[in-house]
Amino acid sequence: MAEPDSNTDNKQDLEALITDSYEDSTMIPKLSPQTTLLHLPLKKFKPPSWQKPACVIVACGSYSPPTYLHLRIMEEAKDALQDAGFEVIGGILSPVHDNYGELHKSSLKKA
Repeated sequence: MAEPDSNTDNKQDLEALITDSYEDSTMIPKLSPQTTLLHLPLKKFKPPSWQKPACVIVACGSYSPPTYLHLRIMEEAKDALQDAGFEVIGGILSPVHDNYGELHKSSLKKA
């Protein structure tokens, strides 16, 4: 019996993720890494020491309203990443647009 092709499995997993997250793949913004870097608040991040792999925590959600627990989630993520050998140089809470549910995901539409 032939072993499954991991690249095919990964592609199928990615396609499933896209299907579950968006109504169709045309709704996914197409941004280059360079464009993304232009919009990050890089000056607000701690300069990395490069003794460990550097990372930034990004958490997206409605944050309606933002709570103490949203910040605790970021702290827990920071602790887990540091325990795994990463250097956390910053974090971003990225609220989604108010109309996100109406525009991108039918299951999030108001009842």
